Amino acid sequence: MKFPLSTTPFLARIHLVLLIFGYVLGGWLLATFNVPWFIYAVTLAVTFHLVKSEIAAIPLASVWVTIMVSIAAMGIWPIEISAQLWALFLLMLWILALGLVCLLAFARPSIKMLNLIRWHHPIKLVISVWFALALGLSIAWVI
Repeated sequence: MKFPLSTTPFLARIHLVLLIFGYVLGGWLLATFNVPWFIYAVTLAVTFHLVKSEIAAIPLASVWVTIMVSIAAMGIWPIEISAQLWALFLLMLWILALGLVCLLAFARPSIKMLNLIRWHHPIKLVISVWFALALGLSIAWVI
């Protein structure tokens, strides 16, 4: 099954760039929320499963995203902003995370479209996504 962003080489490049920048942002957000390492470990496991199983892993990844946003909603509410603004932020965060889940699930057709033979193996995609998460974490530590 083809994802709309993998129908032409230009859109496939946009797909992969959005994927990497999205996971850098995701790593930065995880570091900003000061999540424990257990959350990172499960996130890495879910991304690995998502790359290996592609579309079949979207429900599991969606459940993990919903659990993480629910935990953020219950435990990390900054008092200085209104409840409506915090709810809007969490909704946008949830939509962004589900978008990243879909981008990752459909990344391999984009790689095939661009004839990136060296990156065709799923483990190389997993490593690049994990590197993007680590880069976001590093950026958060520096800032």
